[in-house]
Amino acid sequence: MTPNTPADVSIASTVPLSREEFGERLGDSDWLSRYRSFDPGQIDGFWRDDYLPMVVEPFQELSEEAARLGVNVTKCATLSTLGELTERSRIVVLFTHWKGSAIVFDDLISPDPLRELMERAATDNGDLAKYILTRLRTRRGIKSQSPWRRMGSWLSTALGGEREESPSATVLEVLNDALLAPLPIETVGADGLQILESEVSREARRRDEMDELFAGLLRPGNRLELFDGMQPKRRVEETIAPAFDGVLDLGKLHLHRACGLSGASEKEPYSDGPVSDAY
Repeated sequence: MTPNTPADVSIASTVPLSREEFGERLGDSDWLSRYRSFDPGQIDGFWRDDYLPMVVEPFQELSEEAARLGVNVTKCATLSTLGELTERSRIVVLFTHWKGSAIVFDDLISPDPLRELMERAATDNGDLAKYILTRLRTRRGIKSQSPWRRMGSWLSTALGGEREESPSATVLEVLNDALLAPLPIETVGADGLQILESEVSREARRRDEMDELFAGLLRPGNRLELFDGMQPKRRVEETIAPAFDGVLDLGKLHLHRACGLSGASEKEPYSDGPVSDAY
């Protein structure tokens, strides 16, 4: 095999790199979704003080040097762009965001997730659905108190005690626990042999199963965010040129960490583990 040269390499950005693009992507970006409720002044401040110096300027510096060396640099990369790059390059590096397996508040589509997820799980005979249903029923039973207990909880909160956990928080805890829960059918094979599976693989596979089980109630995970939106891993795989036998670098990009976003809201930070985790 002949050595790779800069001309064999493509670097592609799928994230907004201008203030105009930033505003356009704010409406449908996964990791920017937490800022949709911000007023224009707050968004301008975030762009100026965090995103521009921590994301845009470093990428521009990198891309300018790469272009000077002869590397192909592409901005606003979409799914079709990925197919084109793998047609002509031996090494493709994506500057992108990966939405992983973890379930966060924004993934709950239903206004009444506890009730609706229980109803949906009750229609499925699979082990994962049974596990989730049992856990949700148990947690709901703990919350079902007599009028006197409810009055006591209200007084405790009013006097500065801990606030009762919300139904959404209960659902999130149960679903995220289910990502790694050991289910009998998965731990022992038909021949009685122990089946070993890494935590990363199990989380990714379980998230796919949950997305199918709770379709319409749960925003899907295991998605690559390109400039034209969230793309499931299977679609990404099918877009790669059939003859491509080079390197596709889908390394994770910690945008919320780079911009200091982990404390920006009460929601859990978005998971952005490496794309390879989901295959």
